[in-house]
Amino acid sequence: MARYRGYAQVCPLAKAAELLCERWTMLVVRELLFGSQRYSDLRRGIPMVSPTMLSQRLRELEDNGVIVRLRPRGSGRKGIGSVAYELTASGRDLAPVLTQMSAWGHRWAVAELRQEDLEPSYMMWVAHKTIRADAMGVQRAVIAYELVDAPTARRCWWLVVDHGDVELCFKHPGFAIDVTVSTKLQPMALLILGRLSPKEAVRSGAVKLEGSPELRRRFPDWYPRSFEYSTTSSRAR
Repeated sequence: MARYRGYAQVCPLAKAAELLCERWTMLVVRELLFGSQRYSDLRRGIPMVSPTMLSQRLRELEDNGVIVRLRPRGSGRKGIGSVAYELTASGRDLAPVLTQMSAWGHRWAVAELRQEDLEPSYMMWVAHKTIRADAMGVQRAVIAYELVDAPTARRCWWLVVDHGDVELCFKHPGFAIDVTVSTKLQPMALLILGRLSPKEAVRSGAVKLEGSPELRRRFPDWYPRSFEYSTTSSRAR
């Protein structure tokens, strides 16, 4: 028989904490609120979680009615890569909870960024989730990111914007680059957190832009955007 791990209290907060305060659980909910559905996208949004732990947290959320497993579409290959998940009404009700937790964390928990917080894969995942494609002034664009002080294997990234849809690429997509954004990990993190304005980042030289003059001019409008826990149209490959 499984060992009881709850708080043995009828308190609603205690009951919520039993489920939501397990390690990684709130990050899984965060990714689902960001619009991720596929197991593979959840892995990319939480790169440090093990496959075994992610599967366990998904089962717990499903068993408690926070998410529902979607049937794979069509008759293609079956397997963990084709599994998809969606928040239930219960899960969607967590959006304001995560927004408030993020606001608290922004004010009190990220006063100093440690080097281990500057994980390139996650920061680029956020960049492709939060970019304002509709403010770029073009229907299609390819944006190259160079994180100059990141490990070699995680230094170069590409965003392909196509009629509002944003795709994160881990290899060169094979299209001409419209604009290149070069920066270090620390300024990239500050941009994502909204602690460094895009205009100041460019003015100070913390961010260097090369390419389309129109896209460079609009950079403060299209990037970055604050964390918003709602469905977005984006994917990765």
